[in-house]
Formats: sequence, structure tokens, C-alpha cells
Amino acid sequence: MTLTTLDVFLATIPTIVLAVWYVYRSSRINRFDTLTILVAFAYGMALEVLSIKTVHEYDYANLWFMFGSAPDWVPYSVGAGWAAMVYVGMQTSDRIGLPWWQRPFLDGAVATLVDLVLDPGASNTRQVLVDKIPCLYQTGPVDGGVGAWTWCVPQGTPAFWYTVQLGNFIGWFVIVLSLSFFVRAAREWCKADERGWLAQLGLLIAASLLSLGAITVLLMGTKIATRPGPVQWTVFIALLASPLVLVLAQRRTLKFDNPVAWGVVVWPIYIHVAWTTLFIARRVDPSWWPWAPLGIVATACTGLAVLFLPYLGRLRARSA
Repeated sequence: MTLTTLDVFLATIPTIVLAVWYVYRSSRINRFDTLTILVAFAYGMALEVLSIKTVHEYDYANLWFMFGSAPDWVPYSVGAGWAAMVYVGMQTSDRIGLPWWQRPFLDGAVATLVDLVLDPGASNTRQVLVDKIPCLYQTGPVDGGVGAWTWCVPQGTPAFWYTVQLGNFIGWFVIVLSLSFFVRAAREWCKADERGWLAQLGLLIAASLLSLGAITVLLMGTKIATRPGPVQWTVFIALLASPLVLVLAQRRTLKFDNPVAWGVVVWPIYIHVAWTTLFIARRVDPSWWPWAPLGIVATACTGLAVLFLPYLGRLRARSA
């Protein structure tokens, strides 16, 4: 499938524009949130560069605004997406009112449900025998989406969501959960909101380093991406279900009647709607039609339902 100018635009410009909007919005409300967005951007870019240079599991096409040079370049829009995911997830769980240490589980679910829609349509996958050379220089047929980035997956990889290895989504959940937890810990234990901007920045950098250590242990230490398919699916389902269990168990004490924060939910709405539409319009994964688009639509609807949990009471009252 050929990557068109429209595909590049959809993968790049709206995410950058809305990430800038989040910086502006947060700067008018809470400085610590603004610094969190900026640190999440830097954290995401650093992890992407490190991963591409060392693991060679994927490479990016030219998405216009790139850091570095091919094949080890990273789009700035990807860092913006990291920042947007972290901000939206944290704003969502803050509004619903879970205990602070439980909120990262909901943050991880919000982010992962976005990626479950985005990645199958935006990326494509090449099965490879040797994955030690840059993915951009691998040859052979590709399957999947439009090719904004390409996964080079060793033959015999045990579990997939469409054409994307399932371990990628487990990794997303764990990374967002970990970063969110340490950022929230800085706020809760170190009273970050009461400190100056330099102290806040220092706490956020420390949170990022602790998160990096945690994901190294949790992902690389467990080698979850190489575990048998049933093990990966069990872990994945348990992770996604965990915040819903927490919400249901505490539903009588949580807040579901918040005014809809359209300025927060705009980016994930864009991802769910635009990339579901593109998946269908470009007929991604044709061998699985009609089940493939039905699965993406159901996933997008689930993602939007989770995103709107803090606002369900208000929306229900409006519809009554």
C-alpha cells in the first residue's frame, strides 16, 4: 500500500497542532501539567531513538518533520503523540477521581485503545528472518496499513493484533502506566504543584528515569514479547480490564458527571474517527474483511466509551 501525501498529513499535522494546543491549554491552568507534556515529548522521542538504534524492530517513513537522518530518524509528530497520550490519559483519570495510585491503569488503557486503532491503519509489517539490520533496508512483501512506519517482525512471532505484534500494545500500556505513576508520585509525595518550575522539571526528569528503569524490568526482564501467544493475550486482556474493574468496584464514589472537557478529548476523538475511516477507506487487511473493519470500529467505540467515562452522567442528563 502506497503512503500518500494525505496519509502523511493525517499522521503528522493534526497531532502536532493538537499537542501544541495541549501545551497552550495547560499553561493557562497548571504549570506542572505543561512541563509534564514537554517532558513526555522528550521522553517519547528519546525512547523512540534508543529503540530504533538498538533493536531495529521498526523504522519510520519520511513524515516531513524528522529528528535525525534515515534510517534512524524519528518524526516529531510521534513525540507529540506521546505527549498527547500521556496528557489525555492523566486528565481523564483525574476527572473520574480514582485514588491517585490507581489512575495510571486508566491512563494506560486510554492510550492503548488509541494505539489499537492507530497502529493497524498507519503501519505495515514485514516478516523477516534476520532483524539485526535496520528495518528500512529490509526487503520483502509487507502487509497492513499505509506504511507511516514499518514493523520488521521475526518469523514465528506468536501473537498479533491485525498485522502488529501484540507485544507492542502491552509495551504501550506498561510505558504509559509507569510514566504516569512516577509523575503522579512526584505530585503526591514531593508536593510538586507547590514548587518552582526548576524543581518541578527536576522531579519530572527523575520520574522519567525511574519510569525507564521500571519498564526495563517489566518488559525486558519478563521478555513478554517472546512469550507464547496465549500468555501474551492473557496479560494483555488483564491489563486492559484492570482499570474497568477498579472503576466498577468504586463506581459509587467516583465522578461521572463532569462537564465534557472538549479541549482534552479532541485528539483521541480525531485518532479514533480519522484512522477508523482511513482503515475502511483504504481497505486495510483485506483478507480479513468484513471482520477487520468491524473489529476496528468496535475498538474505536470502546476507546471513546472509556475516554468519556468521566462525562457519562452529564451526557446521560442531556439526552434525557
